[in-house]
Amino acid sequence: MRKLPLTALLLLLPSISFAQNVNFTPSDDSPYTAVCMAAIESEAAVKAKMEEHSLSRSDITELSCNGMSLDRFAAKYRNSENHEPIRVFAFTEATNSAETTLCIAAATSNDEYLRLKNELFKNNRTADVASIVCNRLPLQTFARRYGNSDFKI
Repeated sequence: MRKLPLTALLLLLPSISFAQNVNFTPSDDSPYTAVCMAAIESEAAVKAKMEEHSLSRSDITELSCNGMSLDRFAAKYRNSENHEPIRVFAFTEATNSAETTLCIAAATSNDEYLRLKNELFKNNRTADVASIVCNRLPLQTFARRYGNSDFKI
């Protein structure tokens, strides 16, 4: 009689061991994306990637991985049981401008985009946000490609 529960448990164990098969795919070969990918593994992996790419802590303070801070991204995906393939991308503000900030916000969240659009462009009635280009892509295309598939201008 005890063999049946033990058999069921033994059959269940192989499925448990594969529950963490998550496929993370870097969207580019930038050092910042490499740091995001390393964050999925461990803090030690992050430090190793930072050394490999000669990055300091100040270089990654504003780093955004899939629209989240590095710490939040690591907390969400480290030891994840998600079975969907996840494309990893990193945002850094190379240019300190309202347009760059808006591009990142658009790729991150509709609410954040609307808040920043109103905050950054409310006094400039001639600003046409539809004409903003992010990394050589129209704003809407950029936002949809890099994480916000529901984005609309």
